[in-house]
Amino acid sequence: NYPATMLEVLQDICTKVGVELGSTSFLNDDKQIAVYDNTVSARTYLSYIAEQAGGIAVIGRDGKLYIKTIGESSVTLPLKLFKTFKWGEKFKITRVRYDDGIQLFEKGDTTGNTVYISQDNMYIVDQEQIDNIYNALKDLEFYSFEGESIIDPALDTGDIVVIDGKNVIYQGSMQF
Repeated sequence: NYPATMLEVLQDICTKVGVELGSTSFLNDDKQIAVYDNTVSARTYLSYIAEQAGGIAVIGRDGKLYIKTIGESSVTLPLKLFKTFKWGEKFKITRVRYDDGIQLFEKGDTTGNTVYISQDNMYIVDQEQIDNIYNALKDLEFYSFEGESIIDPALDTGDIVVIDGKNVIYQGSMQF
């Protein structure tokens, strides 16, 4: 039934696909929306909800769905544990922007890097959401990094790995 909150939509998706919801609160979870398009997949809806929450959707080790904030948890690894490595650019989030051609919402400045919210995200409805995302991500500073190491398999996508005093957002792949 619409209008509905983001949390209600997420709970409905979980019920329909048979996955328990692990996140009962997240950024902008109380935002009311009135949009439903049956040509859009549940996976796409999950990405829209996670994006408007300033995070990512993940299935946890307990089999539940979570909306995870980037950098929610962190671990420190010494550089000497990496067999090979390559440092890349430094990034600092200083602006969040949403522009769908009709509406433009943005917060912050262009002194650093901008997080662009997908113009297809039908769940961005007002400036307050962008303000909330900006407040959650502002001043997030990290480096791009490539390296090979034996690391804790408990690391999850979106965790911050501190290597040699520098933050890296873990996006890793593993080989067994």
